[in-house]
Amino acid sequence: MSLVSYLADITERRVQDRARIVFDDYNHVAQCDHKLSPKGQELVELAEEWGTTREKLIEMRQWMKRITKTCEERLAREKIVLCTLNEARDQVLRKQYITKGEASKIAPICGGEILDLEAVYNGLMVRGRYLLVSESAVVEGLKKFAPDYLLNGLIQERTSA
Repeated sequence: MSLVSYLADITERRVQDRARIVFDDYNHVAQCDHKLSPKGQELVELAEEWGTTREKLIEMRQWMKRITKTCEERLAREKIVLCTLNEARDQVLRKQYITKGEASKIAPICGGEILDLEAVYNGLMVRGRYLLVSESAVVEGLKKFAPDYLLNGLIQERTSA
């Protein structure tokens, strides 16, 4: 079997599996001709395997869609203060007031963690070179501390607790 024939066989199998195939100067995207049925007929085998019913799997899929939509809306609506720190993490180089969705794209943090910023991290979190401060923590800090000492006051308060 020649190398060309071997590569053609691999390409043909990948196309059958609806894969995207990229060679040096050739790009092929296989057609995806099947869709999930609206009634979820393809879930029958999966439901039997998991020991549940097709209807429950459909309900779970709809619940997951609602949760995903709600989280995406919150990421687009809620805002935080994102501070970029230097390498030693002892100086703030830049401050931004942006949405949580934008912050999840800039900082190496998943959106779910940013949504839990207030509940889990008490409104203040450091990841890598980024410091994230929730809106409520900023408001609380402005009430307690002067604007010049806002960040240092919040950090000292959280570390002492």
